[in-house]
Amino acid sequence: MEDYEEFEEILYDWDVHNGPAIYSQLLYSVVLEEWADDHALHVMASTAYNYRRGLPRVIEFFAGVVVQNVTAEMVVACRDKLAKEFKTKSSINLYCKIISLSIKYALRRGYIYYNPIAELTLTKHYRARIKPFLESEIPKLLSQKCPQWVTDAIVIAFFSGMRKGEIFALKWSDINLDVGYIMVQSAISMASSKAEIKCPKTPEGVRRVDTGSALKDYLRVMERRARQAGNPYVFPASKRGKYPFRIPWNIAKIVKEMCAKAGIEPRDFRSLRHSHATVLLSHGVHPKVVQERLGHTDFDITMEFYSFVAPTIQREAAQVMDDLHVFPVVWAA
Repeated sequence: MEDYEEFEEILYDWDVHNGPAIYSQLLYSVVLEEWADDHALHVMASTAYNYRRGLPRVIEFFAGVVVQNVTAEMVVACRDKLAKEFKTKSSINLYCKIISLSIKYALRRGYIYYNPIAELTLTKHYRARIKPFLESEIPKLLSQKCPQWVTDAIVIAFFSGMRKGEIFALKWSDINLDVGYIMVQSAISMASSKAEIKCPKTPEGVRRVDTGSALKDYLRVMERRARQAGNPYVFPASKRGKYPFRIPWNIAKIVKEMCAKAGIEPRDFRSLRHSHATVLLSHGVHPKVVQERLGHTDFDITMEFYSFVAPTIQREAAQVMDDLHVFPVVWAA
C-alpha cells in the first residue's frame, strides 16, 4: 500500500512538472475541437450548437499555432479582428467565451503550464446592453394585437422573470395556484431545427418562483381558456406535430413588431426578464432575492441591473440621510 501511494506521488509530481512537455507540439485547433466535444456533454444542446457555429472562425485565426504558444496578445488580436467582422455584441461575446473556456480546459487537461489570459478581461467592453421595458411601457405593449399565446408568454415573463425556454417548457403540474408559486425545473433547448426538454443549464436554474395575486389570477384564467385535455403543457402545440409543446421560434420578432406599433423602443422577449429584475430592484427587493428568482449562478450578473435603478436609489439614499434630522439647528450659509 505504501509503495502504491509512493508511486502515485511520484507520478503526480512528474505530471505536474513535466506533463505539459509531452504536448509541446499539440495544436490549439485540436484542443478547440476536443474542448467543444467535452463541453457539449455539460451544457444544453442550444448552447453547444452556438459554440459549434462559432468554432471555425477561432480555429481559422489560430491555424497552425501550438496551444503552448498561445499568448494574450494573440487572443486580443483575434478578438479585435472578429469584432470588426461581427458588429453584434452577442457574436463577439461568443468568440471570447470559446477562447476563454477552451484555454481553461487546456490548463485542466495539463496541455499548458499556465493560463496566458488569466489576467485579461475579454468581454467587459463588449458586454451586451441590457434594455428593460419601463413599467409604463408594459400596458402599451400588451395593448397591441398579437396571438394569444404571445400575450400569455409576455405576462408570465414580466411577472416571473423566467427565461423563454423555461416558460415554454412549463407544465400545469409545475404551477401551484392554491399556494401561488411556479416550480422551474425544465427548459426547452433549441438547436438548429431541433427542440427538446431538458433540466435548466445550472443548478440555480431549478427554483421556486412565488407568484403574486396578479399572475396567479391570470394563470387561473389562462388555464380555463388554454388547457388541453391529454396535454400537460401550459403552451401546447398549435397543431399536431412531433412536439407536444409550442416552439417559440418567432416570438422575438413578434415582440419587436409589437414595440414598433406601440411607439416604444424595439426590444426582444429577453427584455421582459430584465424588466422583472429592474422593477424589483427599484422597489427595494434585496438583490439576493432577485438573483434567486432569476436563477442566476453569478451574483455579479444580477448586480448589472443596478445601473438602471442606481440614480433612483442614490436619491432615496440622500433622502434617508435628510430625514434623520440629527442637527438641532438649521445651518446658515
